[in-house]
Amino acid sequence: GITIRSGTSSESNIFFADGTSGDAQYRGMVRYFHNGDSLAFNAAGSERMRIDSAGAVRIAHTSFTADTSADDLIVGSTNSGINRGITILNHTGADGRLCFGQSGDPDAGMIKYSHGSDLMQFYVESTERMRIDSAGFVGIGDNNPAVRLVVKDGSNNLGTTLRLTQSYNSVYSDLASNFGGSMTLNAGQGGGTPVMHFQVNGSEKMRIGSSGALCIGTTSVHTTGQRLSITG
Repeated sequence: GITIRSGTSSESNIFFADGTSGDAQYRGMVRYFHNGDSLAFNAAGSERMRIDSAGAVRIAHTSFTADTSADDLIVGSTNSGINRGITILNHTGADGRLCFGQSGDPDAGMIKYSHGSDLMQFYVESTERMRIDSAGFVGIGDNNPAVRLVVKDGSNNLGTTLRLTQSYNSVYSDLASNFGGSMTLNAGQGGGTPVMHFQVNGSEKMRIGSSGALCIGTTSVHTTGQRLSITG
């Protein structure tokens, strides 16, 4: 082999030149920084990639400091007007995959693009949980969505529930498709006086109050204890 010996605070270099002046003398270069233990690769006279002492790889921006839990591979640049990215190239009938592995389970999490069917699949615990098909239809728990969004719970016979909540308090509302085909709307669970509003074109047309009173064209009952109030 070949050994390039340098001091502990020096640099070791291999140059690729196509001239005898300026950066033509080092258009390409492999450089090892002994002070810091990093290996740099230059092309067209500029550093393009670096491997640091921890084994982290930086491409394009070789001095950027990232989150220490996500710095094994950094690709990109902060330069204005330059778009950066990573491409996974496949045959038209093959799959492109980004896997998240652990000991004994190389694809516990995975994002997969199927070029044969033009759909994106998302896996958790090695099982597909969501997909977006070629029409833009989204299936959660459903691998053949027939409309823009399909949510399906295949793990039990209790039906599927969508829960709407917020960070202000613990109140929430549910939209549930129940076992047997019925549907439940549950507004303001945990709230003191929840109201279910029905609007058309941004204007309220009907509401159901916490007492169960139905108001059409009005926001309150006409008489205390009245179950139905209609105005207009």
